Formats: sequence, structure tokens, C-alpha cells
Amino acid sequence: MKQIFPKEIIDDTIEVHRFKNMVKSKMIYTILLLSLIAIGIALPYIFLDIYSSARGIIKPEKERNQIISLYSGKIDSIYIKRNQFVSKGDTLLMVNNNIGKERMNLTKAQLKDNNLFITDLNYLLSTKKISTKKLQSYKYKK
Repeated sequence: MKQIFPKEIIDDTIEVHRFKNMVKSKMIYTILLLSLIAIGIALPYIFLDIYSSARGIIKPEKERNQIISLYSGKIDSIYIKRNQFVSKGDTLLMVNNNIGKERMNLTKAQLKDNNLFITDLNYLLSTKKISTKKLQSYKYKK
């Protein structure tokens, strides 16, 4: 029998390539496929407890009430307890406001000085002959 194709061409065909590189057993492929099937079947029977624990109470933003004082200072005493209901006019905290009192005294002293300055300026504008005895503020007496 005479060959149609020469041996060199037949050696480079896909049939020869597939025959030379064909795997005799497909054991790895079978093991991988069976393990994936087994995992897929076992999924409904596997239970995992997924949770996280944290301390505290979860409250919505609408329930949160923020108390802001107009005055700053140190808290002397507290008249409320946890989860106690309060009504309008109840005393919640006593604040020691020494800094606020000092600021108030300073403001009063500055107001008094400014009033003296105004009085002295009015006197200085109204008279031509100035007497230091009639000036009230220390600044203009100098």
C-alpha cells in the first residue's frame, strides 16, 4: 500500500501530537472533580455560628438627647441617676463657676472704667481750662 502523505508531514499532524501527549489515566482530574462535587453536596449540612459580641446599647440617633450648659465650670454635685426620668425644671447638676464669676467681675470693672473715660472725655471737650482735680479716671489724670 502506497502512502499519500510523506512521513515528515504525518509526524506534524494533530493526530500524532494527541497520541504522543495523551494521558493514560485521568486520576488527578477525577479526584479534583469528585472533591468539588462532595464539597457542593456537603454545603447544606455544614453550620457555622457567625456572631460578634460587643458591650453597650444600640440606640437610634433620634432618641439621643444632648445636654449643653451655657456656663462652663467644674461639676460640684450630681442629682440624677441612670435611667431616671427628669422633668422640666429639675436640678441635674451643680456647677462651680468661679471662672465665670471672675470674668463677670472683670467685665464690671472694665465697664466702670469706660464710664469714667466717657465722663472725662466729655469734661475735656466742654472746657477750655482743664483742672486735674475734676478728672476722675487715672488714665487722664496722668
